[in-house]
Amino acid sequence: MSNDLEKLTTHVKNGQLNRRDFLRAATALGVAAPLASSMLSQNLFAAEKPKKGGHLIAGLEGGELHR
Repeated sequence: MSNDLEKLTTHVKNGQLNRRDFLRAATALGVAAPLASSMLSQNLFAAEKPKKGGHLIAGLEGGELHR
């Protein structure tokens, strides 16, 4: 991996660069878009793990609201 690409991934990890700008800069460096996209999916933009607890509210036709 080139130094420029390493700098880009560091900026993404630090929150200084968003996904769109990363893809734009990586393709400008000559990295293929699918490769750049797969780099992002490797935990750079991973979602947080779901938290336990909370309430699920679902609207169902014909049902009544019970509390």
